[in-house]
Amino acid sequence: MSDEAARPEGDDPVRGLLRDASRAGGGRFSGVVALSLLASLLEGAGVLLLVPLLALAGVATGDALDPFARAVGAALEAAGLRATLVLVLVVYGVLVSARVLVERRHATASADLQAEFTAGLRKRLHAALSSADWRFRTRTRASDFVHALTLGADHAGAALGSLLHVASEALLAAVYLALAAAVAPLLTTGAVVAAAILLALLRGRVRAARDGGEQVSAATAAYYAAMTEHLAGARLARAFGNEARHAREFGALADRVADGERELLRQGSATRAWSEIGTAAALAVLVVVCVEGLALPPAAILLLLFLYARTFRRAASLLQGWQNVAGYAPAHAALERLRRECVSAAESAAPGAAPASLRTEVRLEAVSFAYAPGGPDALRGVDLAVPAGKTTAVVGPSGAGKSTLVDVVAGLVAPTAGRVVVDGEPLGPERLQSWREGLGYVPQEPFLFHDTVRANLLWARPAATEAELEEALRAADALEVVRGLPKGLDTVLGDRGATLSGGERQRIALARALVRKPFLLVLDEATSSLDGESEGRIQRAVDALHGRCAILVVAHRLSTVRGADRIHVLDGGRVVESGTWAELAAREGGRFRALAEAQGIAAR
Repeated sequence: MSDEAARPEGDDPVRGLLRDASRAGGGRFSGVVALSLLASLLEGAGVLLLVPLLALAGVATGDALDPFARAVGAALEAAGLRATLVLVLVVYGVLVSARVLVERRHATASADLQAEFTAGLRKRLHAALSSADWRFRTRTRASDFVHALTLGADHAGAALGSLLHVASEALLAAVYLALAAAVAPLLTTGAVVAAAILLALLRGRVRAARDGGEQVSAATAAYYAAMTEHLAGARLARAFGNEARHAREFGALADRVADGERELLRQGSATRAWSEIGTAAALAVLVVVCVEGLALPPAAILLLLFLYARTFRRAASLLQGWQNVAGYAPAHAALERLRRECVSAAESAAPGAAPASLRTEVRLEAVSFAYAPGGPDALRGVDLAVPAGKTTAVVGPSGAGKSTLVDVVAGLVAPTAGRVVVDGEPLGPERLQSWREGLGYVPQEPFLFHDTVRANLLWARPAATEAELEEALRAADALEVVRGLPKGLDTVLGDRGATLSGGERQRIALARALVRKPFLLVLDEATSSLDGESEGRIQRAVDALHGRCAILVVAHRLSTVRGADRIHVLDGGRVVESGTWAELAAREGGRFRALAEAQGIAAR
């Protein structure tokens, strides 16, 4: 397990966000902070020029500001210049322009960093998901990944953007305080204490924002899950007349998300209001102290009020920004938690493995498999072979373990006991990727993308030529179907191939598998949901492939396996019979014969 996978679950969301952002951003993160510091220093330099401006305007500066005036004058003299009103205004304009340009660059760099950080989160999660063990993926809701990859990543990026804003405001406030401390150290200490008290009084709202952010993150995950399931089950819901119930359930979840977001906005509004009130009260006290208590000259009072007003405003902005960070950071924590789970469940793989092939046979030797430790075995001591160039069938009742056997042969799951052997060599983790690249797979429910026929075929093998696409379509008995479409290969098939019939979708799916030029073609209940005519077309196309590659046919309906070279009967996770159609049909009291009779098929 990697260090990332072992990261403690109780890690503070904001600390985790900062760590991941600094690691992912590298030098760019430091560069953004440096630009914030430079902009703050330019702002401070501009403030310093207010002192000679006040003096040149005839406002008494007094002893408190004399050091500032002398420092500015010395700097100008070092450049061979004399402090005049025009010159000071020109320098002030240059500083303001420089600060504006730096702030613009800072805003651009911050936006770039936030965008790259968000994209990086998505790419890392997607890569971890792609490498995760198949069992882990089947145990996790697809909507959880959709939510994390979309809204979760956006919220994590927003948290980083707020964090960068907080850093910028904090640096600027520090510059203002440093200048104020140089003018009136004791008064500035009091102002810092007042700001600290204000922040402490509002600290609870930051905690509330963090808790609210966690609730919103959980609520949106449930919302995405319901949205995905309701859309997938829309046809069933209409058939059952359950649209109104779906609408109520979806509406309740949407309200839950809205309530959470509304509470976060309410907390932010309250924080902003109390910050403004606290700032006004603190400034009023400071004015009284400056005028009545310290008897400072007008210029010093004006400068201090300017600095304190900016400081308190930055403190309020800092608090609100931190509240935003606390509200959005849980989304980043949830995304990273999901990614670590994927990393923990990653398939082991060895780089540089030799390409897989199938020259003689793939054999299952005493293979057992359980989906959960200590759970029941879906397969129990299975021994069977799938010879190259032959058609091997696996039949049996529902729940016999047929789909699990397909997953084992395809390398989607590893046996909990026994092994898979290809051409005499164990199929280990180092060969899985190469092995799967040589398979053609057609499931019971074909999945077609909402794209053109061409794109659906090229998805299986992007380098396929036009001639190879046509060859695969012809072999799958789908060429005439495609030629009859409005735009041929460039016809968009609709959502999951909705513009085609079930048999046409299945033939396109078979063509997609054949485009790969597989050494093993797996048909997992590929004709079980088709009518007799469509089943016959698929069956004839498969029969024509005999001898070109190894074919594994998994079926519940026995009519689809009559031409198989060898048939294995699976029941209760075990192979109970094996033989040719004739051998199994002739066996009195055999399981295959009983299945044939139950399906009304003449076994002989």
